[in-house]
Amino acid sequence: MASVLDSRADTSPEVAAAGMVVNTLGWVDGLGYDLLLHVIASLRADVVVVLEQDRLYNQLQSALAGRTGAMGRPLQARVPVVKLPKSGGIVARSTQARKDARLGRIREYFYGAGGELQPHAQSVAAEQLQVFRIGGTAGCLGGCWWRLVAVGGG
Repeated sequence: MASVLDSRADTSPEVAAAGMVVNTLGWVDGLGYDLLLHVIASLRADVVVVLEQDRLYNQLQSALAGRTGAMGRPLQARVPVVKLPKSGGIVARSTQARKDARLGRIREYFYGAGGELQPHAQSVAAEQLQVFRIGGTAGCLGGCWWRLVAVGGG
């Protein structure tokens, strides 16, 4: 993904000047922490912002002060880590709620937003289709309203 973003920035001065904000998962233990360091190094982050997590803030300050990111990749320069407080009224979500939200976003990315009418693809053998014309007249050539309906046979 980093190479795609780099090539996009290389071809567009506006994109390069705009920068980006990367919102990561809240998984910051073990492999999640290693992946976070990898994202910081791969995307060559200029600043890392941590919301209300003292331990993560301290870990990242130590890791990023050494000028190496995930898997020993050198960072371009020291990456400042900034800790911000959460906004008032924020309620922590349960592990299950975060998991459900994450799965919902993944599903939405691949299948589109939920709703009654959603475009989707379905493969059917041509021999199983019946095609009907609704509306218009037999001799209608343009300008006539009509619709084709394909119904799977079976």
